[in-house]
Order: sequence, then structure tokens, then C-alpha cells
Amino acid sequence: MLRDANAATGNWTSTADDSRLFTSDAAYQAHLAGQYIDWADLLMQTGYTQNYSLSVSGGTEKTKAYMSLNFSDENGQYKGDDYKVYSTNIRIDHKVNNWLSAGVNMQASYVHQNKAYASLESALCAVPLGRAYDDNGNINVNPVVDDGNEINLLLNTAGGVYKNQNQNLKLYMNPYVQITPMKGLTLISRINGTLAYSRTNYFQGQGSYQYYVASGADAVGTNSSVYAAVTQNRNYNYKWENVLTYDFTINKDHAFTVTGVTTWNHNQTDNSYLKQDNITDNKFLWHGISSNSAAVAQTSYNMSKGLGLVGRLNYSYLGRYLFSASVRHDGSSRLADGNRWDTFPAVSAGWRISDEQFMEGTREWLDNLKLRVGYGVTGTASIDPYTSTSHLDQSYFSLGGQKELVYMFSENYTNANLGWEKSYNTNIGVDMAVLKNRIDLAADFYYTKTKGVIWQRYLPITNGGYNASTQYYTNMNICSTDNKGVEVTLNTRNIQTKDFKWSSTLTYSFNKEKVTSLADGTSNYVTNGNYTLAKGSPVNSFYKYKITGIWQKGEASDAAVFGQKPGDIKIDIPGLKKSEIGKYVDEEGVEYTADNKYTISENDYQIIGHNSPDWTLGLQNTLNWKNFDLSVFMFMRWGQMINYSMLTRYDPTGANNFPEYFNYWTESNPSNDFPAANANMALKDYTGYYSLSYVDGSFFKIKNITLGYNLPKDLLKKFGFEKLRVYGTITNPFVVAKSHLLKDYDPEMNGSLNYPLTKQLVFGLNLSF
Repeated sequence: MLRDANAATGNWTSTADDSRLFTSDAAYQAHLAGQYIDWADLLMQTGYTQNYSLSVSGGTEKTKAYMSLNFSDENGQYKGDDYKVYSTNIRIDHKVNNWLSAGVNMQASYVHQNKAYASLESALCAVPLGRAYDDNGNINVNPVVDDGNEINLLLNTAGGVYKNQNQNLKLYMNPYVQITPMKGLTLISRINGTLAYSRTNYFQGQGSYQYYVASGADAVGTNSSVYAAVTQNRNYNYKWENVLTYDFTINKDHAFTVTGVTTWNHNQTDNSYLKQDNITDNKFLWHGISSNSAAVAQTSYNMSKGLGLVGRLNYSYLGRYLFSASVRHDGSSRLADGNRWDTFPAVSAGWRISDEQFMEGTREWLDNLKLRVGYGVTGTASIDPYTSTSHLDQSYFSLGGQKELVYMFSENYTNANLGWEKSYNTNIGVDMAVLKNRIDLAADFYYTKTKGVIWQRYLPITNGGYNASTQYYTNMNICSTDNKGVEVTLNTRNIQTKDFKWSSTLTYSFNKEKVTSLADGTSNYVTNGNYTLAKGSPVNSFYKYKITGIWQKGEASDAAVFGQKPGDIKIDIPGLKKSEIGKYVDEEGVEYTADNKYTISENDYQIIGHNSPDWTLGLQNTLNWKNFDLSVFMFMRWGQMINYSMLTRYDPTGANNFPEYFNYWTESNPSNDFPAANANMALKDYTGYYSLSYVDGSFFKIKNITLGYNLPKDLLKKFGFEKLRVYGTITNPFVVAKSHLLKDYDPEMNGSLNYPLTKQLVFGLNLSF
């Protein structure tokens, strides 16, 4: 690659010019000595995971209890990365008398995690020249001695220079009381409560990778890049639910169920953050942060509440004709006064056709045929607490050398008119079972119209900014969307014999989503982060340049119209059509040639894809032969686009590393994947380069294969065991991506890379006695 890039500029013609390719003579000498480093191999390892679970259950006629103790120990993909989980689950159910029952389900978990400095993408793209360690086994700050251009990625693996530690404690309690004062009438009152505490301790010290990157390879002593930070989060929430149900029957044929529900939820979180830099000794880590000029302390608090009232009626006639109607009235403190409450009705009906007398002739092969239809409204108010109320932030600025207290508007611009996001759902479904339930089908068609989609929108900088680098934003009910789709589940028992059984489950879903309208005064393209709203396109759409390949040698005249040349990125321009070689015409009849060039700009962005798949398909096969069992699960996800940032790690200069399969353009290799290798052009110099990372993410994969064996019961009884199963599972053994640009990558990761989905081998046993 270095040779190709420099040949394009005339800096290389033969191997005699190789010394010109390197940033220093030391780097060239390392090349001659064959000193190359596989950074990914040195940073990563073959991880292993251990899982242990012990459970006990028992009880009497009135009391039943269950308890489990669990432990998981994972050594991760990176050296120095580990994750331990200790958890327990206790469940008790007690029948006090004929009309009163009570119980509780309690869960607790504690997580302790050490996170390595995880940057696989950086490791794959780092310059591979030099030696990671010196002759004494110490880490070289610069892999190429006397060349300070590269910092050793392994520095954070040295003891005491870098730590990122997480601790998490979570307690969950679900007590309930059930009262049955009379036949058919039941009251259940239950509370779901969660108490969570998490703490992150972070330290990057002298000698860390970040220290040398910020301060240079010759840095000594402490500075602002040496710091410790402690983040603590405490979360407390509970949901209190009361369900009153009355079942009764009239004339034996008419069955009614009347239900009333109240729900109350309370969510509360407080956070604290401490940071201190210029730490003088790595041994301090995050201990002993003091209140001096180098320390920062921040706290925050938020709380929200919600109340819901539900009424529901279910009716069944002969078990053949089914009807249900409900209404829900919800309130959320996250919204402003006047918009906190809304009502959400729903109605559904079912017809069990197979029970009709005119279906009598189908009894031998048709076990069930049911038609379902439903309509309902659901809602969400998923915004941060307090973003619907106006408040001021406290800050400081320097005036005449003095620190002055000031107040300013918060980063969020309050929208008091924000209301519930509401979805109007229509569903038509059919359930069918045939051949003594050997084949079971459930199919649904749905249509959902969502109004008032809540979207965070940044305000134009012409309105001012929160600070020099941050725009104001507001939450808006910004658009309406349509969703149409089909969901199918097919269960089959293909073979059923004494010794051999084979069953399958097939799931399929298809969804077509589009934005149908935008709020008044809203432009057609509204971007938030990586996604853009546009009429006629799905919500999670990408709005970028549409790349159609690379300009080729026979297209020089056409490329010149855009001020480009062969080897540059070819971009599709909306509304611009080629009328003849070297001439393009826009929708208004304006002609563009090499003498009247068309200037490509952000106005030429268009919707190039969306992150949600068009359809998914899953297939689970389970086979049993005597005491052996085998299950295979595979699935496809098709029609989605992902943002795979590795593709923009291509370096036309050849100075940095990138995957070998990246097929770049040269005079002798007119590729359509990546622009020309050129030592004088960085990737950012190519117009539209950042759209290279958007790629078709469709794929097929085998997710897992499990093979198990149950030891014979006669043998187990001799040892007092009830069941003993040994099994092995392989996860992610096979994946095929539609795009050749995703070679050796699992698109299920949706573009991320630093923690790749790995192939796992699991061996375990289940023992009951």
C-alpha cells in the first residue's frame, strides 16, 4: 500500500526507493529487520466464562419455597478484562387460608468488573512497525525507538497505570397479597421495588497510553492528563399495582371477566461525580480526592412519577365468540401541566371457527381455527424528567480576574406543549392447528399509525448556544408515522416416533415504516445524531451522500464536471442527469460542464438507507434420539443499513494500517470500493468520504448449536440423582454478510467493533436430585 500511495505521487518507482516510504530512518530499519507487531493479538486473548447455579425448592401443601445461588466469572476478550456476577433468587408463596394468600420474590445481584482499555479498531489500524517490548520484557513507549510518531497500545496493560472498575449492587423485591373474599372475586396487590447502586472508579496515571498521547513520549511527572474520577449512581423505584378481577357466568354459556387496575410508579435517581487531575503518585488511584483547585465535584438528581387507571371487560360465548374492551387513563409527571394525562382505549374480538357445527367435517384434521381482530391505542412519554419545565443552570465566568456566579437557561429549551406519543394499532390475526397439533400456525397483520412522535431536535445556532460548542435542544411531537407488517410463527412436529423426534419453529416478520407528516414549521429533513427524519422514509434513516462507486479512467470527462478525476469518490446527485459525455443538466435546465463545474455540498444529501431491517427470519430445529438432543438456531436479518466505522479507517496515504481486503483504486486496479491510494491525500480530502462507512448490513447466521445427553434414569437412581444432563454449545459459529465490505465482521453488532461477538464453546451439566 505504501508503494502504491507513493507511486501515485512519483515518490516511489522501485524497491530502491523504499526508504522514502517511512517517517524516519529508524522506522525503515525496523522494516528491514522484520520487526512487525500484531497489535490485536497482543491486546486480546482467548477468554473463558464459568457459570454455576445451585437451586433448592420444596414446601408443604400451603407453603412453597425456592432459592437459587448463582455465580458467573468471565475473563473477557481483552487482557485485564474480567466480569464477575454474584446473584440469588428467593421465592416464597404461602396460602394462609381459603381466601388469603401472600408471597414474595426477592432477587439480589452484585457485579464487579474490571474493564480493559478496549479499542480493537485502533489496534487493527495502528502502524504495525517496531517492537512492543524491549530485551528485558518492558513495554516500549515507542514501538520504534527514536521515532515518536506512534505510542505503544499495550501501555495500559502495565500494572498500576490504568484502571477502569465498575461495581453494581441491585436489590429487587416483589411482595404480593391475594384476597378471594367470594367465588369469582379476586384482589391482588403487589409491589415491584428496585434499589440499585453503582460506582465507577477510573484512573489514568503517569505511564498510561493516554498520558503519552496527550503529553508526548518524553513526558515525565504529573499533569492534567493524570487524573482519577469516581461516579456514583443511586436508583430507587417502585411500582404498586392493584388488580381487582370478578369472573362470573350467566346461563352457563356467557362468561364474563371484569377487571379494574390501578398502577403507581415512582422513579428516583441521584448521581455524584468527583474528578481530580495532576495526581502526583499512581499509588493513590482514586483514593483521597481532595477539595483543591484540581478537583471537580458535580451532583444531580431527578425524579418522576406516574399513575394509571385501567378498566377491562372480557366476554366469551360458548368459548367460541370472544370479546374484550378496555380503557386506560395514564398520567406522567414528566410532561407539563395540561398534557400529563391521556386516555388509551382498546377493543378486540375473536371467533373460534373450528368449534362451529358447519366445521364438523374437518374434525379429523383441523384441531383449531381462530380468527382475531383488535384495535387499540398505546402511548409513551419517554423523556427525561424536568425537560418540560423551565429552570436555570448555575455557572461561573471570569470577569476582571474574579470568578463570578451567573445563571443561564438550561441546555434543554422547554416545550410546555409536548404531549404523549400515541400509537393507533390495528391487528388481524389467525391461529390454526392441524393434524393433531402437529402443525401450529399463528399469523398476524398489523397496521400502526403513530402520532406525535417524540424527537429531540437541536435548535438553529442563530438562536444562540448553551455554550461555545453546545446547541440548545428541545423535545417535540415532531411527526407521524405508518407501520405495516406481518408476523408469522409456525411450529411443526415433523417426526414423532418412540426413539426419534424432530420439531421446528419458524418465525418471520416483515415491517414497512415511513414518516407520513412532519410538524408545522419543520423542514423535511430533521437530523438527531446519526438518524434523520424525512417524509416517506423510516424513522431511523441515514441522510448522507449516496456513493455509487469510484470514478474510472474512462469517465474523466464526467468526473471533471464535479471538479474530480478518476480515483475520486463518485457521488449520486439528486435531480442531476447526464445529457452527454462531460455534460449534466439539473431539474431547472442548468447545464454543468468542466468549464461550469457543479459544486457538491450537503444540499446533495439524500436518504441512503435505514437501520431497521425490512424483514427477519428465524428457524429453530430440535432433534431428540433416545437420550441425545440436538438444537440448531439460525436467523436472517435483511434490508437494513449499518454504520461500520472501520470502513472510514482506510488511509489513502498508506501511513496507517487497515484490513487487507480493502480494495482501493490504482491505475492497475480500478476498484469501485475505495478511492485512489495517494501519499498526498488524506481520506478527508475526498469529498463524501464519511459515507463510505454506510453499508448494507443484511446477513445470515447460525446463532448457536447445542448437543446434549441425558444419562439413563436407572443409572442415576443408584446414586440418588433424578436427572443429569451434559451438553455442549457453540455460539456464533457461522455468519455470511451480503456485502463483501463486511468480510470477517458480524453485522449483528450493528457497526460497533471494540467488543466483537465471539465464537464461544460452552460445556455444562444440569443435575437434579
